[in-house]
Parts: sequence; structure tokens; C-alpha cells
Amino acid sequence: MKKYDVFVIGSGMAGMTIANKCASRGLRVGITDELPYGGTCALRGCDPKKIILGPTEAKHLADNLYEKQISEVPAIFWQEAMKFKQDFVDAMPSKIEKAYEKNEIDTFHESAKFISETQLQVGKETIEAGKIIIATGAKPRKLDLPGEEYTISSTDFLNFKTLPSSLLFIGGGYIAFEFAHMAARFGSKVTIIHRGKRPLENFDPFIVDQLTEATKKLDIQLILNTNVTAIEEANGAFRVTGKGESGEKIWEAAQVINSAGRPPAIFDLDLKKANIAFGKKGVEVNEYLQSTTNPNVYAAGDAADTDGIPLTLSCRYGSTYCSIQYFKRQH
Repeated sequence: MKKYDVFVIGSGMAGMTIANKCASRGLRVGITDELPYGGTCALRGCDPKKIILGPTEAKHLADNLYEKQISEVPAIFWQEAMKFKQDFVDAMPSKIEKAYEKNEIDTFHESAKFISETQLQVGKETIEAGKIIIATGAKPRKLDLPGEEYTISSTDFLNFKTLPSSLLFIGGGYIAFEFAHMAARFGSKVTIIHRGKRPLENFDPFIVDQLTEATKKLDIQLILNTNVTAIEEANGAFRVTGKGESGEKIWEAAQVINSAGRPPAIFDLDLKKANIAFGKKGVEVNEYLQSTTNPNVYAAGDAADTDGIPLTLSCRYGSTYCSIQYFKRQH
């Protein structure tokens, strides 16, 4: 059995910050992540997304200046953008792990499960810690509909070697809109199907109105008040059935992306064995992010049920708001 003062589950921004801060205070720290070190922001979300977004912003600005101040709009290429993104992503895990090594933080690459209030099973290793931090982030929501297995995630989108000719996003949240705009500017035909009356429920209505107009100008089809009920293969593509106010309708797309939200990734940790109270929004915590039922455990980032918006969403909110302000300045 290995013993630590602090052990962190998850090596995204929340877990990384906590581990390094604790180590700098002289505490013995360990950290594990079953995925490459870096978390969503660095590897599967914000940062790689911004790299791919860059050329689309340049093209958008050129479109607005065409025949006014410039004579030619540059072409943008998915493969080149993806290569640049991948070079950045591939370098991150080793850099992060070297920083842990420098700070004398023990690193593991296994999933973790609680076996008691102060102990974890990490791969074949039993870990005991004075304090355990849950910083596992979030993951795509299960759709629970026939054909769900045909959907892919935003992570898969960021790994397309070639961009599909058409995409359909299930869910009208921030992930759908960010990725839909990128895909449309790279030339893909895009559809977003959202079950509610308005998309982006957590965002300011005025900003959402601006974004909706920008979405229409990109020829993105936005379908509201419609529940997707089934997905099936059809001649090398996919047929998506949705039911709205006017009845059922079918859409076709080369790829279907699950963008229906991201619940906390905590439900495989055996939290009940550690007397950790939790709900669908995450681990129940007090004002110090400490578990309300197990004082040895803390939760951070998207794994914690707090009053604020999720950590990933708050980052995306700022990014989306800046994108809208940029769009408004150009028009």
C-alpha cells in the first residue's frame, strides 16, 4: 500500500493546479488519470478547439473585408489545421508529466475506485491518503435512444482526419454551436437539433439571439422543439428521426455528434463505498469544496456540485461571448 498526504483523481486543470500547489507546500502528492495527462481543456476541448478556430476567424474577417480593403479571401484547409492542432496536443502530456516529476509528484495512469473513506484502488495498487481530490471532469451524456452507438463525441470531431461533408449535432448547447460554426466555415453542411424552445439555456438571451443570427448566416440549419428519437445507418451515412410539434421528420448526415451536454464523470468511482454524497450535478460539497459527508474528500471543477456554472462551461462561456462580440464588430 502506498500512502500520501494528498491524492488527486484527474489531471485536468483543476487536478493539476491542486497537485502542484500541495506539492509546493511540502506535502506528499500522487495523481492518476486513465486518459493522457492534460484533461479536456488542453487535449480535447478549449485549446485544440481554439487552434482550429483560428483559420476560420481569419477567413471570416477576410470575407468581411473582401473588395473593400483586400482583393482575395484565403482558402482554409482542415488537414493542415488538424496537423497543427495535433502537434500541440501530442506535446502536452509529456510536458505536464515532467512538471509533476520536477515537483516530486507520483504519477499513475489507471482508473481509480474508492474502497473505503480514505483508500482507493488505482489499477493494481492500493492507495491511502489523508485527503483525496476528485477532479475527474465531465463526459458526454448518454442519449438512451435506439442507434445511440452511431453517435460520436466532440473529442472525435477534433480528431477527424478529413471533415465529413455533412454533420448533425444532437443538442443545442455551447459545444454544438462552437463546433458547428467551425465545420460550416470549413465547408461542411451542418444541422443542429435541440429539444428546447431556445438553445444555450444558460447563456444571456441577447447573446443567444446574436449567435442565432450568425448561425443562420452560415447556412446552419437550427431545428428547435424537437426530440431525436432514433438513429440508423443508411447507405454509408446516418438517418436521424426527430419528433417535433409538427410530427416526425428525418434528416440525413455523414456523421452524428452527441452534443447533448456533459454530466460529471464521477459515477464509476464507487463513491458510496467512501460515504460520499453525490447527485446528477456532481459531488455534494460545502463552501470549501469539501464533501458534505466525508471530510477526507474534496471535489473540484466539473466533478463538484456548486452554485456556479460548470468549470468547462464557464471557460466556453467566455470564449463564446468573445466570439459574439467579434461577430458584432464585423457587422
